[in-house]
Amino acid sequence: MMSPESWALGGQGTAQLVTRGRVGDVVRWFGVSETDNLDTSVIIYRAEFPRPIVDEPQLQILEAPSIEASVHPDPGDHSTRSQQPPRKHTAVLTTTGTLSGYAKYSVSFALYTRDPDPKKPSVVPDKRVFMMSSESWALGGQGTAQLVTRGRVGDVVRWFGVSETDNLDTSVIIYRAEFPRPIVDEPQLQILEAPSIEASVHPDPGDHSTRSQQPPRKHTAVLTTIGTLSGYAKYSVSFALYTRDPVDSTPRLFGYFNNGVAIYQSKIGIGQ
Repeated sequence: MMSPESWALGGQGTAQLVTRGRVGDVVRWFGVSETDNLDTSVIIYRAEFPRPIVDEPQLQILEAPSIEASVHPDPGDHSTRSQQPPRKHTAVLTTTGTLSGYAKYSVSFALYTRDPDPKKPSVVPDKRVFMMSSESWALGGQGTAQLVTRGRVGDVVRWFGVSETDNLDTSVIIYRAEFPRPIVDEPQLQILEAPSIEASVHPDPGDHSTRSQQPPRKHTAVLTTIGTLSGYAKYSVSFALYTRDPVDSTPRLFGYFNNGVAIYQSKIGIGQ
Protein backbone atom coordinates (compact mmCIF):
# COMPACT_ATOMS: atom_id res chain seq x y z
CA MET A 1 0.00 0.00 0.00
CA MET A 2 1.24 3.46 -0.91
CA SER A 3 0.39 7.01 0.09
CA PRO A 4 1.74 10.46 -0.84
CA GLU A 5 4.92 10.80 1.20
CA SER A 6 3.65 13.87 3.05
CA TRP A 7 0.76 11.87 4.52
CA ALA A 8 2.57 8.61 5.31
CA LEU A 9 3.63 7.97 8.90
CA GLY A 10 5.02 4.49 8.31
CA GLY A 11 4.66 1.19 6.47
CA GLN A 12 5.01 2.75 3.03
CA GLY A 13 4.97 -0.01 0.40
CA THR A 14 3.70 -2.65 2.83
CA ALA A 15 0.32 -4.04 3.90
CA GLN A 16 0.64 -2.09 7.19
CA LEU A 17 0.49 1.46 5.82
CA VAL A 18 -0.02 4.14 8.49
CA THR A 19 -1.29 7.53 7.27
CA ARG A 20 -2.48 10.74 8.89
CA GLY A 21 -5.44 12.99 8.22
CA ARG A 22 -7.22 16.11 9.43
CA VAL A 23 -10.88 16.59 10.12
CA GLY A 24 -12.75 16.88 6.82
CA ASP A 25 -9.92 15.48 4.66
CA VAL A 26 -11.20 13.29 1.81
CA VAL A 27 -9.02 10.27 1.05
CA ARG A 28 -9.35 8.40 -2.26
CA TRP A 29 -8.50 4.69 -2.32
CA PHE A 30 -7.58 3.09 -5.64
CA GLY A 31 -6.46 -0.41 -6.55
CA VAL A 32 -3.73 -1.24 -9.05
CA SER A 33 -2.19 -4.58 -9.98
CA GLU A 34 1.47 -5.43 -10.53
CA THR A 35 0.90 -4.88 -14.28
CA ASP A 36 -0.69 -1.43 -13.82
CA ASN A 37 -4.14 -3.00 -14.38
CA LEU A 38 -3.10 -4.30 -17.80
CA ASP A 39 -2.95 -8.12 -17.62
CA THR A 40 -4.66 -8.17 -14.25
CA SER A 41 -6.85 -5.47 -12.70
CA VAL A 42 -7.69 -4.58 -9.13
CA ILE A 43 -10.85 -2.71 -8.13
CA ILE A 44 -11.37 -1.67 -4.52
CA TYR A 45 -15.05 -1.95 -3.63
CA ARG A 46 -15.11 -1.50 0.13
CA ALA A 47 -13.09 0.12 2.89
CA GLU A 48 -13.99 -0.38 6.53
CA PHE A 49 -13.07 2.15 9.21
CA PRO A 50 -14.30 2.69 12.75
CA ARG A 51 -16.56 5.71 13.09
CA PRO A 52 -16.48 8.57 14.11
CA ILE A 53 -12.74 8.63 13.33
CA VAL A 54 -13.69 8.15 9.66
CA ASP A 55 -17.13 8.79 8.15
CA GLU A 56 -19.01 6.18 6.12
CA PRO A 57 -16.94 5.38 2.96
CA GLN A 58 -18.50 6.15 -0.43
CA LEU A 59 -17.97 4.23 -3.68
CA GLN A 60 -17.52 6.45 -6.75
CA ILE A 61 -16.28 6.37 -10.34
CA LEU A 62 -13.81 9.15 -11.07
CA GLU A 63 -12.73 10.19 -14.57
CA ALA A 64 -9.47 11.93 -15.41
CA PRO A 65 -7.38 12.56 -18.56
CA SER A 66 -4.97 9.72 -19.24
CA ILE A 67 -1.25 10.27 -19.54
CA GLU A 68 -0.60 9.58 -23.19
CA ALA A 69 1.63 6.71 -24.26
CA SER A 70 5.03 7.47 -25.73
CA VAL A 71 8.18 5.64 -26.78
CA HIS A 72 9.99 8.83 -27.78
CA PRO A 73 13.22 9.83 -25.95
CA ASP A 74 11.46 13.09 -25.11
CA PRO A 75 8.00 12.24 -23.69
CA GLY A 76 7.30 15.97 -23.58
CA ASP A 77 7.11 15.94 -27.39
CA HIS A 78 3.32 15.66 -27.81
CA SER A 79 3.58 14.98 -31.55
CA THR A 80 5.03 11.52 -30.82
CA ARG A 81 2.49 10.47 -28.19
CA SER A 82 -0.61 8.40 -28.87
CA GLN A 83 -3.94 9.82 -27.79
CA GLN A 84 -5.96 7.95 -25.19
CA PRO A 85 -9.53 8.43 -23.96
CA PRO A 86 -10.06 9.63 -20.40
CA ARG A 87 -9.50 6.88 -17.86
CA LYS A 88 -12.19 5.90 -15.38
CA HIS A 89 -11.14 4.92 -11.87
CA THR A 90 -13.24 3.09 -9.31
CA ALA A 91 -12.46 4.70 -5.98
CA VAL A 92 -13.55 4.46 -2.37
CA LEU A 93 -13.76 7.92 -0.82
CA THR A 94 -13.39 8.33 2.93
CA THR A 95 -13.73 11.52 4.96
CA THR A 96 -11.79 11.99 8.17
CA GLY A 97 -14.26 12.39 11.03
CA THR A 98 -14.31 14.36 14.25
CA LEU A 99 -12.55 11.99 16.64
CA SER A 100 -8.77 12.01 16.87
CA GLY A 101 -6.78 8.79 17.22
CA TYR A 102 -5.48 5.71 15.46
CA ALA A 103 -7.89 3.43 13.62
CA LYS A 104 -7.41 -0.01 12.14
CA TYR A 105 -8.94 -0.37 8.70
CA SER A 106 -9.43 -3.02 6.04
CA VAL A 107 -9.76 -2.71 2.27
CA SER A 108 -11.59 -5.24 0.08
CA PHE A 109 -10.93 -5.55 -3.64
CA ALA A 110 -11.83 -7.63 -6.67
CA LEU A 111 -9.10 -9.11 -8.87
CA TYR A 112 -9.77 -9.48 -12.61
CA THR A 113 -7.68 -11.39 -15.12
CA ARG A 114 -7.79 -11.44 -18.90
CA ASP A 115 -8.88 -14.57 -20.77
CA PRO A 116 -5.93 -16.89 -20.08
CA ASP A 117 -3.89 -18.49 -22.87
CA PRO A 118 -2.86 -22.14 -22.33
CA LYS A 119 0.11 -21.54 -24.62
CA LYS A 120 1.40 -18.80 -22.31
CA PRO A 121 1.08 -20.08 -18.75
CA SER A 122 2.24 -17.86 -15.93
CA VAL A 123 5.30 -19.13 -14.05
CA VAL A 124 4.52 -19.93 -10.41
CA PRO A 125 7.22 -19.09 -7.83
CA ASP A 126 8.98 -22.15 -6.45
CA LYS A 127 7.60 -21.53 -2.97
CA ARG A 128 4.06 -22.08 -4.32
CA VAL A 129 4.73 -25.46 -5.94
CA PHE A 130 5.18 -28.79 -4.14
CA MET A 131 6.07 -31.85 -6.20
CA MET A 132 6.08 -35.38 -4.86
CA SER A 133 7.22 -38.75 -6.18
CA SER A 134 7.21 -42.31 -4.87
CA GLU A 135 10.10 -42.41 -2.43
CA SER A 136 11.87 -45.19 -4.32
CA TRP A 137 12.08 -43.00 -7.45
CA ALA A 138 12.99 -39.67 -5.85
CA LEU A 139 16.62 -38.57 -5.99
CA GLY A 140 16.13 -35.20 -4.32
CA GLY A 141 13.88 -32.18 -3.89
CA GLN A 142 10.95 -34.17 -2.53
CA GLY A 143 8.12 -31.81 -1.60
CA THR A 144 9.65 -28.83 -3.43
CA ALA A 145 9.41 -27.29 -6.90
CA GLN A 146 12.80 -28.79 -7.79
CA LEU A 147 11.93 -32.47 -7.63
CA VAL A 148 14.62 -34.77 -9.06
CA THR A 149 13.40 -38.24 -10.05
CA ARG A 150 14.82 -41.19 -11.94
CA GLY A 151 13.48 -43.62 -14.52
CA ARG A 152 14.46 -46.59 -16.67
CA VAL A 153 13.93 -47.12 -20.39
CA GLY A 154 10.28 -47.88 -21.07
CA ASP A 155 8.99 -46.71 -17.69
CA VAL A 156 5.65 -44.89 -17.89
CA VAL A 157 5.33 -41.95 -15.50
CA ARG A 158 1.91 -40.49 -14.68
CA TRP A 159 1.68 -36.84 -13.68
CA PHE A 160 -1.34 -35.62 -11.70
CA GLY A 161 -2.21 -32.24 -10.23
CA VAL A 162 -3.87 -31.64 -6.88
CA SER A 163 -4.64 -28.39 -5.05
CA GLU A 164 -4.11 -27.58 -1.39
CA THR A 165 -7.77 -28.55 -0.78
CA ASP A 166 -7.47 -31.93 -2.56
CA ASN A 167 -9.25 -30.44 -5.60
CA LEU A 168 -12.31 -29.53 -3.52
CA ASP A 169 -12.48 -25.71 -3.31
CA THR A 170 -9.80 -25.27 -5.97
CA SER A 171 -8.75 -27.80 -8.60
CA VAL A 172 -5.56 -28.39 -10.54
CA ILE A 173 -5.42 -30.15 -13.91
CA ILE A 174 -2.07 -30.81 -15.56
CA TYR A 175 -2.41 -30.39 -19.32
CA ARG A 176 1.17 -30.39 -20.55
CA ALA A 177 4.59 -31.71 -19.55
CA GLU A 178 7.65 -30.74 -21.56
CA PHE A 179 10.76 -32.94 -21.68
CA PRO A 180 13.72 -33.02 -24.06
CA ARG A 181 13.62 -35.99 -26.41
CA PRO A 182 14.94 -38.71 -26.73
CA ILE A 183 15.40 -38.85 -22.96
CA VAL A 184 11.60 -38.80 -22.67
CA ASP A 185 9.14 -39.61 -25.46
CA GLU A 186 6.30 -37.29 -26.45
CA PRO A 187 3.95 -36.91 -23.43
CA GLN A 188 0.34 -38.11 -23.84
CA LEU A 189 -2.75 -36.59 -22.21
CA GLN A 190 -5.22 -39.17 -20.88
CA ILE A 191 -8.20 -39.50 -18.55
CA LEU A 192 -7.80 -42.36 -16.08
CA GLU A 193 -10.63 -43.76 -13.97
CA ALA A 194 -10.22 -45.55 -10.66
CA PRO A 195 -12.47 -46.50 -7.71
CA SER A 196 -12.67 -43.71 -5.13
CA ILE A 197 -11.77 -44.24 -1.52
CA GLU A 198 -15.11 -43.94 0.22
CA ALA A 199 -15.73 -41.10 2.68
CA SER A 200 -15.98 -41.95 6.37
CA VAL A 201 -16.22 -40.16 9.71
CA HIS A 202 -16.27 -43.39 11.73
CA PRO A 203 -13.45 -44.16 14.19
CA ASP A 204 -12.91 -47.37 12.23
CA PRO A 205 -12.64 -46.43 8.52
CA GLY A 206 -12.44 -50.13 7.76
CA ASP A 207 -16.10 -50.47 8.72
CA HIS A 208 -17.69 -50.27 5.26
CA SER A 209 -21.20 -49.94 6.67
CA THR A 210 -20.39 -46.41 7.90
CA ARG A 211 -18.81 -45.18 4.68
CA SER A 212 -20.63 -43.28 1.97
CA GLN A 213 -20.50 -44.66 -1.55
CA GLN A 214 -18.82 -42.59 -4.23
CA PRO A 215 -18.71 -42.98 -8.00
CA PRO A 216 -15.36 -43.82 -9.63
CA ARG A 217 -13.08 -40.82 -9.77
CA LYS A 218 -11.69 -39.59 -13.06
CA HIS A 219 -8.16 -38.24 -13.15
CA THR A 220 -6.63 -36.11 -15.91
CA ALA A 221 -3.05 -37.32 -16.28
CA VAL A 222 -0.06 -36.63 -18.46
CA LEU A 223 1.71 -39.89 -19.30
CA THR A 224 5.39 -39.86 -20.19
CA THR A 225 7.52 -42.78 -21.33
CA ILE A 226 11.26 -42.88 -20.66
CA GLY A 227 13.15 -42.86 -23.95
CA THR A 228 16.45 -44.33 -25.07
CA LEU A 229 18.95 -41.62 -24.11
CA SER A 230 20.53 -41.66 -20.66
CA GLY A 231 21.18 -38.45 -18.78
CA TYR A 232 19.65 -35.58 -16.84
CA ALA A 233 16.85 -33.53 -18.35
CA LYS A 234 15.17 -30.35 -17.24
CA TYR A 235 11.40 -30.49 -17.53
CA SER A 236 8.42 -28.24 -16.93
CA VAL A 237 4.80 -28.99 -16.10
CA SER A 238 1.87 -26.75 -17.04
CA PHE A 239 -1.49 -26.85 -15.28
CA ALA A 240 -4.87 -25.13 -15.18
CA LEU A 241 -6.22 -23.82 -11.90
CA TYR A 242 -9.97 -23.79 -11.29
CA THR A 243 -11.85 -22.05 -8.48
CA ARG A 244 -15.49 -22.30 -7.51
CA ASP A 245 -17.96 -19.55 -8.34
CA PRO A 246 -18.77 -17.73 -5.07
CA VAL A 247 -22.50 -17.74 -5.95
CA ASP A 248 -23.37 -21.18 -7.35
CA SER A 249 -20.08 -23.14 -6.74
CA THR A 250 -19.64 -24.05 -10.41
CA PRO A 251 -15.99 -24.48 -11.51
CA ARG A 252 -14.41 -21.35 -12.98
CA LEU A 253 -11.07 -21.27 -14.81
CA PHE A 254 -8.69 -19.00 -12.91
CA GLY A 255 -5.69 -19.32 -15.19
CA TYR A 256 -2.87 -21.39 -16.66
CA PHE A 257 0.40 -21.82 -14.82
CA ASN A 258 3.80 -23.44 -15.15
CA ASN A 259 6.14 -24.73 -12.46
CA GLY A 260 9.29 -23.51 -14.19
CA VAL A 261 11.86 -26.32 -14.46
CA ALA A 262 12.90 -29.38 -12.47
CA ILE A 263 15.31 -32.25 -13.11
CA TYR A 264 14.74 -35.76 -14.41
CA GLN A 265 17.39 -38.48 -14.61
CA SER A 266 17.03 -41.29 -17.15
CA LYS A 267 19.22 -44.39 -16.91
CA ILE A 268 19.85 -47.05 -19.54
CA GLY A 269 19.43 -50.67 -18.50
CA ILE A 270 17.13 -52.68 -16.26
CA GLY A 271 17.76 -52.39 -12.54
CA GLN A 272 20.01 -49.33 -12.76
